[in-house]
Amino acid sequence: MMPARGCFGVFTKYLGPTNHRGGRVKATAQSGRSVTVAWDHALDVGPNHEAAERVLCGLLCLPHADGTDVAKGRCLRVSMGEGFVFVFPDAVVAMDKAVAS
Repeated sequence: MMPARGCFGVFTKYLGPTNHRGGRVKATAQSGRSVTVAWDHALDVGPNHEAAERVLCGLLCLPHADGTDVAKGRCLRVSMGEGFVFVFPDAVVAMDKAVAS
């Protein structure tokens, strides 16, 4: 399937520790696809959410024509209480990856 260029958004949310797992950050794309990344205590809040967003972007987004990763490109990050919204206005998304589960 052909890649699509356009706006790509990721919402991240902190998931608190349980009896069996430590704290985590869940990143979800508008397609519904998500990943959960373990909380890294060596990092602050923002970098932990960015780490989860980068993992999801690595799964769904293609590199730009110049070879740069979409997660390192232009990005708007907005704090939303327990998480962040990351918006990439010029992402290239592999549509077959975006809808695959």
